[in-house]
Amino acid sequence: MLILFFAIKTPINASNKKIFSEKPSVKSTNYVLMDFSSGTVLAAKGENESRPIASLTKIMTALLTISEVKKLETTVVATKSSVDAGESEIYLEPGEKLYLRELIFALMLKSANDAALAIAESVSGRKEIFTALMNNKALEIGARNTSFMNPHGLDESGHYSTAYDMALIAREALAYPTFRDVVSTREMLIRWLNKDKTFKAYNHNKLISKYPFVKGIKTGYTRKSGHCLATFAEKDGKKLICIVLNAPSAKDCYDDTLKLLDYGFRSLVKTKVLKKGKRIEKIRIKKRTFSIIPYANLSIYLPFGDRESLSYRFIPTRKTNGSNLYGFLKIYYKGRLIGVSTADAVEIKP
Repeated sequence: MLILFFAIKTPINASNKKIFSEKPSVKSTNYVLMDFSSGTVLAAKGENESRPIASLTKIMTALLTISEVKKLETTVVATKSSVDAGESEIYLEPGEKLYLRELIFALMLKSANDAALAIAESVSGRKEIFTALMNNKALEIGARNTSFMNPHGLDESGHYSTAYDMALIAREALAYPTFRDVVSTREMLIRWLNKDKTFKAYNHNKLISKYPFVKGIKTGYTRKSGHCLATFAEKDGKKLICIVLNAPSAKDCYDDTLKLLDYGFRSLVKTKVLKKGKRIEKIRIKKRTFSIIPYANLSIYLPFGDRESLSYRFIPTRKTNGSNLYGFLKIYYKGRLIGVSTADAVEIKP
């Protein structure tokens, strides 16, 4: 089977270069702004520096749980070891029962450390086993400068990540509709199964209630980590992940995030990558020349309108009209798949 690879080089225009150069001034020591669709980093500072990440840890806790457990209505029984977490809690007591789904809401909205331990024990039997699975998951995602020592993020020697790794982890988590639903929820009434007991959990992320384009994800703070914030935002079809670490104050954390999001939304440019019926390239294979003709128009938001980093892969499925081919045209941005269209590969005869 012929598989045709080719790239089209188009320079980034001057106006988009200007946008690229005007990065915002922020007070946080480490940050990453990532285009959710392509995984491209739009802006960064100290993105690979290992740092304590506080409760941003819980993004991985939720991701691992949602990806591994098919039925979130599983009943969780709190144990003595799971209730002794300290700091932010929903005040679990040994023997209390809740659905796993309720605990995930408590984990991500209230940032409940006892919920994190109860989840870890429910999924893996022991906190240590769950933590090992967290580290395995991080490696699978490509977060290679991350080390988890617990599922809640309280300061512990050897527990750290980077802004870039957390963006990768957040991007993976956001692929799950359940995760997106949880982190975008403003408030949730947590109900116990074996007691007449409830807890109203409010989302700690203040941006959710103030800015409609912010869809979550998680706040974090300890003295060692400073103020941290992971954010997912969507506006006019553009999707961004922003990770801010070690901000001097909560206000700086929010301000820095909004500045970066504004920059990101300006930087993503709607770009036509395919035009129906228009030949996009000539490829010569084994002394035969083909022209690729897509069946549909396709426009995608690209960082800075950067068509220069596009590449294409044509996968034929059958022959048509003798030597011509029909198949699928896959569009990549810096090696990541961003679109697919049906297309013909028409032989150009001398």
